Amino acid sequence: MMLMWRISSVTLIVLVLLAILPPTAASSDQVIQVIAGDYSDGSVVVLNPHRVNYKLASVREVWVESPDGRRVEGFNVTISPRVVQDWGLGEGMTFRYNVSCAPTVAPGGYSLKIRFLGVLPTGELSIFIVSVPLTVLESPLHFGDVNVYTLTGSWPRVFIGGELVVYSSVYNMGHVAVNGTAFLTISRGGKTYVSLSKAIVFEPASDSTVLFNVKLPYSLGQGDYTLKYVIKTPRGTFSKTLTFSLEWGVSLLGVSLEKDRVYVGDSAVAYVSVMSQRNIPANLTVRFINDKGEHVDTLLKQLSLGEGSFVFEVPLFTEAPGRYNISISIGVGENVIGTASATYEVVEAPRISSVVPVYSEENLEFRVMISNPGAAASGVISYLLRFENGTVYKGSKVIDVPSGNSTVVFVFPSGAGDVEYTFNLSVGGRVSSASGTFEQPSPPTPGPAPTNTSTTPVENTTSSYTPSNSTGAPTSGGLWWLFAVLLITALVVSGAYCIHRNQAGRKRRGKRGPKRRSPLGRFRRPRPPTFWERDSLPKKK
Repeated sequence: MMLMWRISSVTLIVLVLLAILPPTAASSDQVIQVIAGDYSDGSVVVLNPHRVNYKLASVREVWVESPDGRRVEGFNVTISPRVVQDWGLGEGMTFRYNVSCAPTVAPGGYSLKIRFLGVLPTGELSIFIVSVPLTVLESPLHFGDVNVYTLTGSWPRVFIGGELVVYSSVYNMGHVAVNGTAFLTISRGGKTYVSLSKAIVFEPASDSTVLFNVKLPYSLGQGDYTLKYVIKTPRGTFSKTLTFSLEWGVSLLGVSLEKDRVYVGDSAVAYVSVMSQRNIPANLTVRFINDKGEHVDTLLKQLSLGEGSFVFEVPLFTEAPGRYNISISIGVGENVIGTASATYEVVEAPRISSVVPVYSEENLEFRVMISNPGAAASGVISYLLRFENGTVYKGSKVIDVPSGNSTVVFVFPSGAGDVEYTFNLSVGGRVSSASGTFEQPSPPTPGPAPTNTSTTPVENTTSSYTPSNSTGAPTSGGLWWLFAVLLITALVVSGAYCIHRNQAGRKRRGKRGPKRRSPLGRFRRPRPPTFWERDSLPKKK
């Protein structure tokens, strides 16, 4: 009876204290995390919520509340130690915990409530409640950032035909392995070009790496693409979307011509400029199209590009006259990644079609026939004549060559024997030559001349077309010298003869003998060559 009375007294005192002393909530800086369908254990530091020192504090009750203050079922929580002593003012006390969560509990934020019964140093009792933040996670997986790097280019600028490496780290915080599937897709404009997937097992309390090696096919065009990285598990889905730009990394800068007007058969090239930011094999295709739209020739050139700028030489088609368009394209595989074009003209060079010698007693005329199927041009015509007697004529002159047919005439003094001639026409670096041999008829032998008759040289005549660098025949100069010596000798002999005759006439007068002829005979002085042109352009005033 006495015992029952004591128990009833203690119970009454406790109830009175619960009614008189309001509970005081305490918080912790730590957060307890638990996964739905799993458990979590660890330690948490709880601060003394009162401005008093507790001689003794014991755990009386533990439960979990929702943010709106309602108790939540599905948790099983154990706290240790259950009793602590000497819990001082503002002092933190460490408690071990083990929290189990049913899979039916919704993920979110909760509060773990712990009710203590404290004994003050005076022996009075105090009841207080502390609150520890509790978070329920849907998935035990913690996903790290998605990282991308490229073996060619620099993210987010990626080269077509290159390779991407996409990866992320995943940490399984739970105590049970989780099966999942990872997906990677690359799309543009709603169309998927690359789709990869792999199965993966996330082991408990460990890190895992999900990695994809992505080969970007050459069939992709340049532009902006979307990369989507997804990991699906029974406990949730993680996804990440990235945007990047796809480029070839090779560009055709342009084409330039060595010259845009070429003679048939000449060698000329086109210069193709290419810029590359990567190491890649490429092909250069060159098509030649005439003014009728017909393909007349095609060239293929294999290129091995590296990083930098390059200039490639392409020979031009010059086998036939006409106007041509050169179309250049650079590609990788079957893909054309750059084009350029230019236009040039192939013309026939002016040429000497024939040389016609015309002989007269005084002059030897050479008519040089010139054919020019292209536009009017300026050129140089040169000549070399070798007479059988050793006389040589050599020179050149600048002429205007009109379009069509024209004639240039060269005139030289005629003589006896064969004449070897060569004429060269040079226009735009192209030389046309004509040569041959002309046999001059032998002039009649001059009769005897009287002794008192002297030879008068013929006056030189030069046309406006005489080349400034033409040279006279050295044989003519020798004849002039010989003629002078003979003339002086004749004068001396004639003077001596006259003196002797006068002396003899004084002694006796007799019948004169026959008149003697001059030993020199007749001599014809050669004339320098005279030239003129026919059917040529008028000369500039």
